Amino acid sequence: MIIENQDGKWKKSKTTLIRRNCSIPLEHDKGQDFEMMLGMYDGDFAMIHENENSVYAAVDRIRSIPVFYMCYNHVFYISDSIVALALKRETIACNQRAVRELKEAAYVTGHETLIADIYSLLPGEYIRYDKAANTYQVKEYFDYGKAKPILQTESELIERMQGLHSTVFRELIDDVGGRQIVIPLSGGYDSRLILHMLCTLGYKNIVCFTYGKEHNAESAVSKRIAGTYRVPWKFVRYTPEKIKRMMQSEGYKNYLCMSCKGISASHIQDFLAVAELKEKGLVEEDAVFVPGHAYDFLAGTHISNGLSGLGEMVSKQMVTSEIITKHYTHIKRREKGREEWISKELGEEAAFHNSVGMYHFWEWKERQAKYIANSVRVYEYFGYEWKLPFWDRRLIEFWDRISVELRKDRFLFLQYMEKIGLKSDSSNDRKFAGARSRIPFRVRMFLYRIKDLMNNPLEFYSVFNLREKLQFLSGIWDFQEKIVEDDLKYFFEAVRIEEDRNV
Repeated sequence: MIIENQDGKWKKSKTTLIRRNCSIPLEHDKGQDFEMMLGMYDGDFAMIHENENSVYAAVDRIRSIPVFYMCYNHVFYISDSIVALALKRETIACNQRAVRELKEAAYVTGHETLIADIYSLLPGEYIRYDKAANTYQVKEYFDYGKAKPILQTESELIERMQGLHSTVFRELIDDVGGRQIVIPLSGGYDSRLILHMLCTLGYKNIVCFTYGKEHNAESAVSKRIAGTYRVPWKFVRYTPEKIKRMMQSEGYKNYLCMSCKGISASHIQDFLAVAELKEKGLVEEDAVFVPGHAYDFLAGTHISNGLSGLGEMVSKQMVTSEIITKHYTHIKRREKGREEWISKELGEEAAFHNSVGMYHFWEWKERQAKYIANSVRVYEYFGYEWKLPFWDRRLIEFWDRISVELRKDRFLFLQYMEKIGLKSDSSNDRKFAGARSRIPFRVRMFLYRIKDLMNNPLEFYSVFNLREKLQFLSGIWDFQEKIVEDDLKYFFEAVRIEEDRNV
């Protein structure tokens, strides 16, 4: 085992290593089945357990703390650092397929990484290494998108959701133990719900922040919401000069190398904001960041008319087409065989009750786990702890069993928000979401690019020249590709190999 533990986040007992952002026991019960034990754990964790015959390693249900593995020269390695594993090898080969996919989608799918023969566990998985046989097997202890819907009324489901929220946030408060909770408060519902739950349960040590161009619409909403709850609110202004300095700094380079982890494009939106909050002492040293990832996904924002219109029919072909259209958008030329690769990752149609479930299964284990959840690396880089309360097992299981009709356009969620006083007219919001979803995806993306170029709240496109701006509008190139280019450059520098620039 090679564990990067300079910050002391991994805790060790006689037989077990656990890194956790939740309250779970450190020692594995020898009389309990390992998979059964994992099924009972909640929260954010990674675990490595060793006994006389085997070594086990597991990640949580959203892979919030990645674990990598390889078998090299007849030795089995497990680590939380892909760089550490790569440097154990005499020769290091770039995985060209993974590089192409990172450029297309901003993350690498399946177990593969940017380094050939080094792999990563997917969410809800564990690996067992048999010492005597020198073999390993990867198994699922949890999956998503395959549950049968609950037959309950809307009011019963809302009441149950409310109870789950109270339980999850009470446990979060107990686990934080009085430390300052920092909420990245946007104008959206997810972060607003976090603030509401904490204040409703009486937690006092809270600070909210947002960032971007001065007077941007999201920051105005964020400030108003924080004021409603009488919670301190910080705003970090982004300017073209700050963006340029950031992208040229050594700290930014180090962050990209640490954040990419051979799997994902780095999340840089928060980087300037968290850096400034820390530099100016605007948040406490032992603060805990609690972002709203990714309740919109669980509650149904990503359900399209095309897939929901299929009812109980399961069409792998349509799901594959939707995945490619929505997620492989960052370069014009896609790799041949992409459809076959995705189809293989989706598995058998018979495992799902509808096409929406199949699509959600893929997005959960790929985009949400590798790209969205990976955004917490920015808090780690600056030395802060984080928590993802909406990826609690009980909430995931609850939403997995809500019908497509009640999740589409977040209908049930918005009904709940209205009940607790955080939404004045959910019917209008649902109508707007429905109208937006009827616009063809490519048209919506073009309109979004125009809006983003003219009024990007983060000022990112202000650093582009005219040619790059025209390429962005035409869909040839965007800011994400710039991040991926830098991710690849600095990651391969760290593992001391040259990327093939022709890939």
